[in-house]
Amino acid sequence: MGSLIKILRNFWKNIQIRNLVERNYIHIRFYNSIIAFMRYFAIIFTLLVVACQPIPAGEASLVSVHPDGPIYIGDQVSFEVLAPYEGETSNKLVRIALGDQVLGEQGFGQYGVGQRTQATFWWVWDTNGLEPGTYALTFSILPDGLIWTENIRLRDGDGVPPPEPDAHWATAESDCCLVYYITGTDANGTWKPCSDGG
Repeated sequence: MGSLIKILRNFWKNIQIRNLVERNYIHIRFYNSIIAFMRYFAIIFTLLVVACQPIPAGEASLVSVHPDGPIYIGDQVSFEVLAPYEGETSNKLVRIALGDQVLGEQGFGQYGVGQRTQATFWWVWDTNGLEPGTYALTFSILPDGLIWTENIRLRDGDGVPPPEPDAHWATAESDCCLVYYITGTDANGTWKPCSDGG
């Protein structure tokens, strides 16, 4: 009878130890799951906070300047201004100003292959007669009041690389089309026959 009691005691101890181990294992797994969840939550929360930040004023990604590359005195400068936020833009305007002089105002529209929302300003800034240096252009979204500044460096017109100094806008007309091109470029050779009625 004593050995049976001993066996039952050992069996009971084993069950208690197993239960203790299982409980601790479950607790450890539970706490590890909580820690993993908190890590994932922190990562996701951080990504969401970063992704939902408004675009800071003056971000270069909002404005594309044309011609691409350096801007020289005498260039006619165009701008593409991307919508700085998602949402309705049909009743909004972009204004570009140089000091007190308003260079232009333009509404948003869909442009390009991806139909991105932007305001497009064609040849809005005539740089003839300006001095070399950096000019601060003010961009504003109306009526929202979002305002930022883009610094544009104008280089001396004497530094324009060839064939640009002799280039100018020209037109060619055929039976179907009126084509604008720049002289001294490949387009000049392509479109010249059109002006002869070709």
